[in-house]
Amino acid sequence: MNGSNTSCLMVADAFRGIFRKIPNDKEITLPTIHVYGFSKGEDPEFDFHERIRIALSEVAFEVKTNRVRLVAPGKWMICASFILPERVAIAKVHAEPLNIVKSL
Repeated sequence: MNGSNTSCLMVADAFRGIFRKIPNDKEITLPTIHVYGFSKGEDPEFDFHERIRIALSEVAFEVKTNRVRLVAPGKWMICASFILPERVAIAKVHAEPLNIVKSL
């Protein structure tokens, strides 16, 4: 995914429950997701990583982040990659989208 700070992380929770209707006895291959976004945080990688975890309502999964480029003084474009956690992939879908985006 690539887009503004708000659009990328708002879409991230769209992955919640994408495999929920697959029978438990079927093996699934979880997708690797790549998200690009922006951070003005003191530690941009940590900031973006935490916002992804909040968007997915999941704490324990690995997110690889790297700085792509400095787009403005103190504002980094970040690339984050992770394998969709199984708990997220088979979870029940929230009735209302999560509002996790903070303004930059």
